[in-house]
Amino acid sequence: MTRDGTTVLLTTQYLDEADRFAARVAVIDQGRVVADGTPASLKSRVGRATLAIQLDATFIEAKLRDITAPFGHGAPIVRGEEFLLPLRDLAGTADIMAALAAAGVSLNAVSVVTPSMDDVFFELTGHTTAPAQESAA
Repeated sequence: MTRDGTTVLLTTQYLDEADRFAARVAVIDQGRVVADGTPASLKSRVGRATLAIQLDATFIEAKLRDITAPFGHGAPIVRGEEFLLPLRDLAGTADIMAALAAAGVSLNAVSVVTPSMDDVFFELTGHTTAPAQESAA
């Protein structure tokens, strides 16, 4: 229908559904529109894509910071053996992997984490989309 020029209005609390199917999303909280735009533009307001690297126990944090610094946007976060690098540009991921391989860094797993529409909703409203629990009085 949309290809024929018809506008379709979908209301949903399943934000992954809105992300997949909607060309434009309006985030409504307590009856008022708090933001609207394409799913990509709304997600870009929340944050950047992050490269999550699971390292082996022998990694040297300072060495990893030096190798990835040209590709990151801000300081990386290290949690145990997980190294999280906010990316300057998602397209640079292959260059990061090549630089790590050239430096002999041993990786256990790598993934790119991008903000979700649930992240957008939480950032804009301060709460999740889950229905509020009514307390028993």
